[in-house]
Amino acid sequence: MTDRRSIRVVYLTGSLAVGGAETQLVALANGLSEAEFDASVVVFYPDGELEAQLDPRGVQVFCARKSNRWDVGGFILRLYRLLRHLQPDVLHSYLGPSNVFAAVLSRLLPSASLVWSIRASDMDLNCYDWSWRVTFAAERALSKLPNEIVANSKAGRAHVVRHGFPAHRVSVIANGIDTAKFRPAPQLGSNLRDMWMGADDQYLVGLPARLDPMKDHTTFMRAAAQLRSQGLKVRFVCIGGGEEQYRAGLEAEAAELGLGDALIWAGMRSDMVDVYNAVDLITLSSAFGEGFPNVIGEAMACGVSCVVTDVGDAADVIGDTGVVVQRRNPEVLANALRTQLLKSPAQRAALGDQARKRIESEFTIERMVGQTASLYAALVDSRRCKRS
Repeated sequence: MTDRRSIRVVYLTGSLAVGGAETQLVALANGLSEAEFDASVVVFYPDGELEAQLDPRGVQVFCARKSNRWDVGGFILRLYRLLRHLQPDVLHSYLGPSNVFAAVLSRLLPSASLVWSIRASDMDLNCYDWSWRVTFAAERALSKLPNEIVANSKAGRAHVVRHGFPAHRVSVIANGIDTAKFRPAPQLGSNLRDMWMGADDQYLVGLPARLDPMKDHTTFMRAAAQLRSQGLKVRFVCIGGGEEQYRAGLEAEAAELGLGDALIWAGMRSDMVDVYNAVDLITLSSAFGEGFPNVIGEAMACGVSCVVTDVGDAADVIGDTGVVVQRRNPEVLANALRTQLLKSPAQRAALGDQARKRIESEFTIERMVGQTASLYAALVDSRRCKRS
């Protein structure tokens, strides 16, 4: 077995801006560094907020200085020179564009095993510009080049296999949740709860999701309007950023539904532990595209029960600790939220307890790091044996 300290792993991604895939990459790089791998990260664009969360003692960040979307030829040359300098034993790319560039350069890096990450499932690419469709077509065409393709969900694996990716090379390693950081701590959420709740409100429901078509805020808002029209004293908060024009459209829709100040647009927040500890329930109303939703695992680790649509591996993640409903159905979502909110505080607390235990037993960072470390070691051993 190869000494792990001699295995150089390089992660390739667009940036380390705040996002689910990027959060997992940072956790994995830090965890592998602690497990005595030589880990580093190469980004296209610098100064992502999550760079500060990488352990500077064990993980270096390098930037290939991509100037814009159309900077291709010069960028590929800079990226190749950087990767040749780093001499990875494993090149692990995250998200579509990085997967494509890594595959193109992999033939020029004969000592590196190539690993792709698949983070989504049944994406509706018609909701996005042409570049998404071109990127996925390129991934399909190049999908025989990676030595391993790691999906973070069973749904993600099934999706790419249906589209022609080689099934024997696609495995599943679920996301890992930091249960030391994300924990039940009602005192941390008290200030936010006081700020967001009206004098007459009894309940607070949070939707932690970027403002994006896949998250289907419309279904959430229609469900919220139904609950308010039924006289339930509940307030709603949307946590997440997005394009201004898209946000303006959602706010106009909320006004038409009569939600008024019952719906708070909190924007992107860095204090998500406080957010989870401020609410009574977390929901995710996604219509497509989810793999393993980080926010559901994080909320569960904080002892919060969740109501989610049946997209990606959401049902596998929550098990019997919450409720899974049909997607794009506001009435069904509203009924599920109402049922959960009207449970006694003790019943909700018991579900939250079960939710945290499920994350602690099934979806820890340690488990994710251990499975990935074993994969890397096996790939490097196989390659070195072939060369000897």
